[in-house]
Parts: sequence; C-alpha cells; structure tokens
Amino acid sequence: MRTQKPLHEIEKELNSFPNFKLAEEKQYEIHEILMAEVTKWEMKKRRGSWMRRLTVGLSSVAVVILALFLGFSYFDSHGGNRPTENPEVQPNPQAPIYPTDFIVEADFHKLVARTDQVTGEETHYTTKDKEIIHQFEKTIVSMPYEKTEKTSSVFNTNFLLYDTSNELIAEIIFTGENIVSINGEGYKTDEAKLNQFKEIFFTEDYQAYPVINVPESSVQELAQEIIQALANKDTAILAQHVHPVKGLLFSPYVYIQDDALVFTQDEVTMLLAASDTYLWGTFDGSGEPMEMTAKEYYSRFVYDHDYVQAHEMNIDSILQRGNSINNIKEKFPDSTVVEFHIKGTEQYGGMDWRSLNLVFEQAEDGALKLVAIIHDEWTI
Repeated sequence: MRTQKPLHEIEKELNSFPNFKLAEEKQYEIHEILMAEVTKWEMKKRRGSWMRRLTVGLSSVAVVILALFLGFSYFDSHGGNRPTENPEVQPNPQAPIYPTDFIVEADFHKLVARTDQVTGEETHYTTKDKEIIHQFEKTIVSMPYEKTEKTSSVFNTNFLLYDTSNELIAEIIFTGENIVSINGEGYKTDEAKLNQFKEIFFTEDYQAYPVINVPESSVQELAQEIIQALANKDTAILAQHVHPVKGLLFSPYVYIQDDALVFTQDEVTMLLAASDTYLWGTFDGSGEPMEMTAKEYYSRFVYDHDYVQAHEMNIDSILQRGNSINNIKEKFPDSTVVEFHIKGTEQYGGMDWRSLNLVFEQAEDGALKLVAIIHDEWTI
C-alpha cells in the first residue's frame, strides 16, 4: 500500500527545485504558502487513504505548476534568456606586460652596447660599473611594453647582458621607431627614457673596440710562435706579442692573485737580463714568499717543461685539472686561452703533470695580443 510522504521529505523536494534567481523574500513566501497547504490537508486525518494520496498528488502537481509559472514569468521578464550562473570574466586587453622582469632577477655584471649596425659603422660600449648597470635595469624595467608583430630597421642599438660566467643572459635590440626586440620577442615601447640612459653610457669613458673574430687556425699559429720564443728564451720576440696597453701578467698557478706581477713591453724585452728579485706570489703548501729573479721564475714557472712537444693543445677549453680554482676567465672575460699540457708520468702516479696557459686579448687594431702567461700544476 502506497504511503503518504512525510512533511520533511516534501520540504526536501521543494528545496531541490532549480533556483530561478528569485529574491530570498519571494522564495520564502512561496515556500510558506506551499507548506501551509500541505499541512492543512494532512491535518484532516479522518479522510480515507485515498484522500491522503490525492492530497500528496495535488500538492506535488501544485508545486510543479507554480514552479513552471514562476520560471516562465522570469524568462519573459528577461527577454527569454536564462541568466548564466557564473558569467565568464572577460580578460582585460589593456593589462600591462612586463617582459624585462627577468633582468632584475638575473645576476648580470657586464653590459655591452653596439650601435649603427645598419650603416655598417659600429661603435661599441662596455662596462662592469654596478651603478651604470643598475641605471640600465631601472631604465628598461620602467619602460612600457605592448606585444607587436611590427618590425623596423631604421637604426639598431643592441644591448647585451652577461652574467659573472660571461654567459649571455639577454639581447635587447632597439630600432629607433619605438620597436624593441627582447630575446627575439617584439614589443612597442617608448624610447624616451632609453635616450636619457644613452647620454650617460654612450661616452668615451665606456667606449670599447669591436670584437673581431680570429680564426682558430690563426690563434694556434700565434700560440705556437710564442711557445717557440719561450723555448728559445727570445724575450725580444715575446715582447712583440705583448699587449701594448695591458702589458704581460705572470701567475705561477691558475688562481690569479690580485697582486700578480705585470710587465710592460719594454720590461719584457730585458726581463731575463735583469738581476732584480721580485715577489711573484707564495708557494703552494708552505705559503712561503716566492722571491725570485725573473730568470729563476722563468725556469720554474714559465718554461719548466718542453711545451713545444706538449701532449695537448687546447683553445678556450678551460679544464679543472688540479685543486686550484681556475679564475682566468674571471680575470680576463674577453680573452682567448690556449693551453699547452704535459701529461703526468706513471712514476709519480700522473701527479707531475704541467700546463702553460697563454692568454690573449684583442688590441685596438683587432690583433690578438698576449696579456698573461699562467702556469698550472698539481697543488695541495
């Protein structure tokens, strides 16, 4: 026998009907009316079971009809469209973008600029000055950016950012028409602030000479010529290859001390003939001062093996062979390093290996010149 649903189940069914966005007061009013009707009919217990079934049926029908009526009324009043429960939030097309934030987060310590690339007459500027680098950061970050597919080639100014390992972090190219490329992505911008920075950076104080790519074969021939001069103790030939401005630095180990000795071209010419004693550093292990004449140092830390017959010759392949930290590229970030390596012998378990590093940098005319001779060996 079918039984009548209790009041709390009917109320539960009412609550399960769709929400048609009626005001809470209106919903409460309708709910109370329906529940009052159901309650009134139920209280007439003297009527037969058929009457109770009819009551429940009529109540359910009434609820459905009233809900449909209210729903149609709501649709009619809103143009026949049901409102969206959670309307999508349209993106703001004018939201700003910040493609240069990574520059501030990165640890870069060298800034290089190249200008007039379109005309073919390049001018180079470079600095490691922290204040200038910080000023460039502030300038770039404060400029507005908007993505664009537009390109321009009226005037190119390239800014190259390098980290402490001399690795390129970013390339930023301005074209002179408020178009900039940041690592290959194009943006519209306003170059007014950049022009202010140029007035500070594009001066003689920061002007550098353009880097000229020297073929590896030429570097190899140059290094072999210098090694032969060292073997012959021909300081006159050696001096011809010394950098005319920076001179020639000597270091007994691959960790170059700040007070390493540097000699000019003229001093190198007469180096082995001098009887003066110099402090070349300290001996590894003992820490004793390395006080020697140039001739004594030359025999111990320059041409101490037959490097003309070296087992290996490596160009710009910095290898950590011993315990000493190799900071050649830190001291000479724009250099080319040629290593002549002598392998160790079985008698000493390979620990008697030696290396001689010739360090080159370009001079004003683009020619490679010798700036350092760095000795390397096993250390404690």
